[in-house]
Amino acid sequence: MTPGFADTHDMIRVMWCAHYAGAWGPYLPKWREKMDPAFVACIEDGMKVSVVDYIDARGKKLIHWDSVRPLFEKYDLLLTPSVSVPALPLGRINPEGWPQHPWDWLGWASFSYPFNFTGQPACSIPAGLTKAGLPVGLQIVGRRFRRSHRAPGCGRLREGAALAEEAPRARLSGPVRPAETEGGTQ
Repeated sequence: MTPGFADTHDMIRVMWCAHYAGAWGPYLPKWREKMDPAFVACIEDGMKVSVVDYIDARGKKLIHWDSVRPLFEKYDLLLTPSVSVPALPLGRINPEGWPQHPWDWLGWASFSYPFNFTGQPACSIPAGLTKAGLPVGLQIVGRRFRRSHRAPGCGRLREGAALAEEAPRARLSGPVRPAETEGGTQ
């Protein structure tokens, strides 16, 4: 199944750097030399965002929500990788072979940030290792406006991941009961 979500990269990039410019831009004259260069680059990009572009990005945020909503009208959870690439070497913002940018790493985080912008509960848990021994995560996304403060099932899956790390050869057996949430079971 292809979910058909709206593309979020440009919308998130505009809103992200504009928020940083508004919050941290006034500190640049005094603290620029002590700030992370990528953070400074993000703030400077945000200072170039016009009010018109910002309002347009907010409208795209609503379009994005409308593109995500139908999936969660049919399903309770969406499981995705936490990010689209293995862990990066220290000091890299983007993987080798990807477009390089002074601060924009949102392309490889494209499984997580779109859900931050829809306000949906989500969590990431350890899910294993690559052949090179780098960590891999699983993201669990729930329906927007759930009464629970986190995506359903995260606690159980975290417990299972911890058990798997402690006893990798142990196998779980027996029925798995749904976790209780406010207002009933999942």
